[in-house]
Amino acid sequence: MVLASEPSKDSMSRILFVVQRYYPYPGGSENFVRWMAEEALRQGHEVTALAKDHRGDQNGVRLTADPYVLLSDWDLIVVHGPKEWPQQVAMLNAKKIKSPIYLMLVEPKDSAPMLAGLADVKYLGWSTSFDLAYIQKHNQSAKARQYHHAISPDSVGNTGFRKRYGITTSKMYLSVGGYWTHKRMKELVTGFNNAKVPDTTLVLMGYDNRENHLPKESQYVRTLLGSPQEDVYSAMREADLYIMHSSYEGFGLALLEAMANRTPWIANDIAAASDLREFGTTYNTDDELCALLQNPPNKNTEKVLAGLVLTLRHHSIQNCVSEILSVLQEPSPLDD
Repeated sequence: MVLASEPSKDSMSRILFVVQRYYPYPGGSENFVRWMAEEALRQGHEVTALAKDHRGDQNGVRLTADPYVLLSDWDLIVVHGPKEWPQQVAMLNAKKIKSPIYLMLVEPKDSAPMLAGLADVKYLGWSTSFDLAYIQKHNQSAKARQYHHAISPDSVGNTGFRKRYGITTSKMYLSVGGYWTHKRMKELVTGFNNAKVPDTTLVLMGYDNRENHLPKESQYVRTLLGSPQEDVYSAMREADLYIMHSSYEGFGLALLEAMANRTPWIANDIAAASDLREFGTTYNTDDELCALLQNPPNKNTEKVLAGLVLTLRHHSIQNCVSEILSVLQEPSPLDD
């Protein structure tokens, strides 16, 4: 695991993270930004997060919903994608914000906030080949900085999930995420039922059923809503196969969590799955999905071990934060 060096007091900086929702709200981006903020705090920086939805200060990180905080004096403002408020506020006002902005690209698409950000932010962070291609398409390569998405050091689960939830079949498949349309949980259940995999339970773990996309349970399909994170990681560890069937993702952090738990994964050929296919298996059609469900990759293979090593070496939160904050050490160009 790559560990960040501890900064001296002279190198402590004021960092502002910008995200739509912040922990304890569930979700990949919520947890990812929380982990980054707490790691920056651990390294000795002063850390604040601007979020529309939050429940007060968390573990030493100051939380606010006041967008005018963007106009304060920061050494770096880190914006997690421009798709929602307040990220959109930061992007649309980037020209008048004096502090340097590091925009983390997450499933980038052209929009007014995105295009404003491309023109006016100082850094464009990319973590997938799709992000980098977007930067190159818009001729902004000079601003490009690579960072690696990362997971919590607590993401390795303990055993006991199957026993707690009464999973008695010989195999267990798993998929995790919000019960939203683009996660395609219902479609995954249809594919699983069509595959007729013997003596196997498909477990779906998620949150936020506002889009009414929670599949129906059956003898071999379990749907869990609002499970604690410890149970998610425990399920990851005990699963024989992890499945990401989304139509799109910003990255797909669950793939890293599966690899950290030495669980083979299959995924629709999108986002990080395309870049990580050396360590998992991607598919493009329902027929390919069906075949993989019937003949899943083995858990005890060199590919699975290699995925674990990759995650430890490159996808730790310490490494991610160090990559992002390394821009603070770059020499500032002279003003024109």
